[in-house]
Amino acid sequence: MKKSRKTRKREKRGKEHLSYLKGKSLWLFYEAREAMERGKENLAIEMLNRAVKIDPEFFHGHLFLGSAYQEIGDYNLALRSLLKAKQIDPFSTVVYYYLGNVYFNLNMLEQALQSYNYLLSLLKGKKLTQIDREIKKEVKEKILILKSPLKEKENSFSITQNFSEQATVKDKQIQDLSKFQTLSQTSLQEIFTGLKIPKKFKFEENNSLLEALEREKYEPFASYRLRVQANELFLLKGFDRLLCLKEVKGVKKFWYQIETAKKALKYFRGRVLLCDEVGLGKTIEAGMILKEYLIRGLVRKVLILVPPSLVIQWEDEMASKFNIKFITTDSPSYLEKGELFWKKNDLIIASINIAKSKKNSRIITEIDYDMVIVDEAHHLKNRNTLNWKFVNSLKKKFILLLTATPVHNDLMELYNLITLLKPGQLKTPSSFRKIFVVRGDPRIPKNREKLRELLSEVMIRNTRSIANINLPKRYATTIKVPMEEEEKRFYENLSSFVREAYLSNTINKFTSTLLQMEAGSSPFATRSTLLNLIKREKLSLNALEKVKQLLDLSNLSSLAKAEKLVEMVSKNKEKIIVFTNYLETQIFLAKKLTQRGVECSLINGTLSSIEKERNIGLFQDKAKVLLSTQIGGEGKNLTFCNTMINYDLSWNPMRIEQRIGRIHRIGQKRDVFVFNFSAPGTVEDYIIDILDKKINMFELVLGEMDMILGNLDESRDFSDIIMDIWISEDREKGFKELGEKLLQAKKRYLEVKKYEQEMLQHDYEL
Repeated sequence: MKKSRKTRKREKRGKEHLSYLKGKSLWLFYEAREAMERGKENLAIEMLNRAVKIDPEFFHGHLFLGSAYQEIGDYNLALRSLLKAKQIDPFSTVVYYYLGNVYFNLNMLEQALQSYNYLLSLLKGKKLTQIDREIKKEVKEKILILKSPLKEKENSFSITQNFSEQATVKDKQIQDLSKFQTLSQTSLQEIFTGLKIPKKFKFEENNSLLEALEREKYEPFASYRLRVQANELFLLKGFDRLLCLKEVKGVKKFWYQIETAKKALKYFRGRVLLCDEVGLGKTIEAGMILKEYLIRGLVRKVLILVPPSLVIQWEDEMASKFNIKFITTDSPSYLEKGELFWKKNDLIIASINIAKSKKNSRIITEIDYDMVIVDEAHHLKNRNTLNWKFVNSLKKKFILLLTATPVHNDLMELYNLITLLKPGQLKTPSSFRKIFVVRGDPRIPKNREKLRELLSEVMIRNTRSIANINLPKRYATTIKVPMEEEEKRFYENLSSFVREAYLSNTINKFTSTLLQMEAGSSPFATRSTLLNLIKREKLSLNALEKVKQLLDLSNLSSLAKAEKLVEMVSKNKEKIIVFTNYLETQIFLAKKLTQRGVECSLINGTLSSIEKERNIGLFQDKAKVLLSTQIGGEGKNLTFCNTMINYDLSWNPMRIEQRIGRIHRIGQKRDVFVFNFSAPGTVEDYIIDILDKKINMFELVLGEMDMILGNLDESRDFSDIIMDIWISEDREKGFKELGEKLLQAKKRYLEVKKYEQEMLQHDYEL
């Protein structure tokens, strides 16, 4: 029967709408991948949930979502997503691999074994790729573990790595235990009634047995551990020993950091000004103090206030090093939940600019916080500012203020900071001036001994001399690599399109800036963004044609910087770390190096922690080159290598500093060599010229760059400043003026540093 015209039209509209929805879900998938690459797991999960809601049959969406949930440790939700992916494609080996891992972590051992065995049956008779072979090997090892007699007791107690933060029933018992101040000895005994420990297990005498039993979570051993932890919490009422040290991962804990945390807890009662010199780890000290309070059950609701540019960094540090999962004002839920965001979430990292706004300050100041942490606290030095008034009005039991520069030009700045911690410690402003400030010069103190005594009750300042940190020398070289003709044509056409789109608001400013950043890495890095523009944006015919032309121009077989990289790597006998911002560039470089016979290993944000560790081990033992994205390298100790190449440069100087910090850090025994690639005429070429020639960035101590940028413009991100100059009529003039501003910012920082060294000297060290 012939369909009517109306029916055909309706079906056509339906197909078009379905195609649009699938395109939108695919765009969300790519955006989620980008978010994961940047370490924003919660944002990625949010986008993937939207993608599978739009297209319920989106196999890769469910698979990626399951992987993302697994990455953050939410195995129940991971299982739900993976079972949906299995329903869509019941013959995918990857699905069964992830399912096995999730079942294993949920202690559903029989199901894990079934998944792994079925995966092996799917691989049987199939031509295996390298990845297939690695998965097969890993799965066989896991099957052997699952068949071990020690794994038969599925209902045994399972002690998690972080017993204070997980939400299982047994962990809840431990959380209850940690509140030992409110528990009687009788109630402790009631909780652990029936946990009998066989006498034959002498754990202290056999470390290998101890490790094996802990790994296998054998029931009597788990019970023993549970009782030991209970006794620790019950007996350890003081802070002579820190419980948190076992929980701090991926960071070397120095004696002065441990002593600082102890002192802040025991003598300062959780209200302290941490003023270590730059690069000594104030964030680590604050994390230790917070973690200790959380473990002991003394803190539940926490607010961390930081400059906008440090929100992501703090979130990463707390999650990766302390296993404390914060939600931030960068997450979608901040916009979606409104007042509930502040009231319902217990652990929040917020931009201080957002928190102090009229919209939020009223809500926040009504909440009772157990702990408030303020980074870059020198922004609170003036009691007449909104920053100071806002922090002062917060209801808080404990407060940590972090700054390397507590006083700039006036001793009253120090008075204002101390007043936030301990009101009345320095009496009234007028009496403080009269007793401690030289008349006519507010920078010079009098009655220094008395002032030192009062400040030492609220302030700790460790110096590099007491920490005994002496790093080897660092040498940096910029290598200019002119683009080939096809590359140059692509870069110029894309820059022209971005400038026009940025000024006319044809596409949003974030996407415009992202495109320009990607172009500085490689044409391949821009392709996913360009494809997304076609799918999601309502572009004019002219703009659409330009995007398609750029996609055609991006198909290049070789790049000048890539050829230079291969040449350098081939000539150099040392192991080399190569940093790039984007996954697509990383993949291209890996292929190029492999084709030339150079063995390389990769780490990036799409890999699990185990995979990253395995690939770093491969680099250390065998491979000559480690190709790493920014997020892939964060927190990893790579001091066995002393040479690195910045294949592309981040527009954020802090990111460049973090890269260098992977090898130029405590533990490095050799001089470090840093090579920066840049193509003349690109944004990155201007950036490296300013940072290197104007302020000698590569000679600065780790952390000093942040102090200089803080003196530049607190309200704007550095990349926004760069983009505004790039699309302006006179780039040369704009970058020259920025260079002068950075130079002045550095001079101001050095003046403040010199003054503080003279005034504070070594009076407030441990």
